[in-house]
Amino acid sequence: NQSAFWRDAVNFCLKCGGDTCLATGGKKACFSQFVSDTVPPLICLQAEVEYESQAGPVRIPLNELYSDDGIVPHTLPPRSLLKRIFIKIQPGTKTVFRKLAQRKSIDYTSLTCAIALDAEKNLRVVLGGVHMGPVLVEGDVNSDVKTLIRTAMKTAKTVENDMYSREYRRKMIGVFIEEGIQEVVG
Repeated sequence: NQSAFWRDAVNFCLKCGGDTCLATGGKKACFSQFVSDTVPPLICLQAEVEYESQAGPVRIPLNELYSDDGIVPHTLPPRSLLKRIFIKIQPGTKTVFRKLAQRKSIDYTSLTCAIALDAEKNLRVVLGGVHMGPVLVEGDVNSDVKTLIRTAMKTAKTVENDMYSREYRRKMIGVFIEEGIQEVVG
C-alpha cells in the first residue's frame, strides 16, 4: 500500500520482488499481515466460498482459501474467480467481535478477534492482523481459556510491523479472547 517512491527509498519487500522482508529483516519468509475485518467473523460462522476454476466450480471452507504464506496468501488456482460466499446461519449461535486499531473508522486492523459459540457449545476463535493468514483456534465451552489463548499466541507470528508494539498486540490477543469467551458463554 506504499508508493513506488517510498518503496525505492526503503527497497522492495519479498512480496514485491525484493530480497528482504521489511517487517523482520529476514530473507526467507514474508511476514505481511493479514488484515481483514470481515474474514474472521465469517470463518467463525463456518462460511464457505465458491470459486470458478478452469475445471469448473469448487466450494471450500473459507479458511482453506488462505495459505499462511505472505508472498502467495491465497490458495486459488490461477485464473480462478471467487463467485459466492455461503454463511451457515445456525439458530442459537452467539458471536463477538473486537478490533484493535489506531482509529475507530477506516483503519487497518492491528488485531481482529472474532468468537462464535454455536448451539452445540462449540467455540471458534479467529484472529486477524497478527499472522500471514487468519488464525483459527477451536474448542468448546469446557475448554480451558488459558490453553486456547496459548494456542492462539503460539500460532500467531506477530512481528514488529505495526503502530502498536508486538508485545502489546500479543497481550491484547489474550484480553480479547478472554473477554470474548466470557461474553458468548455468559
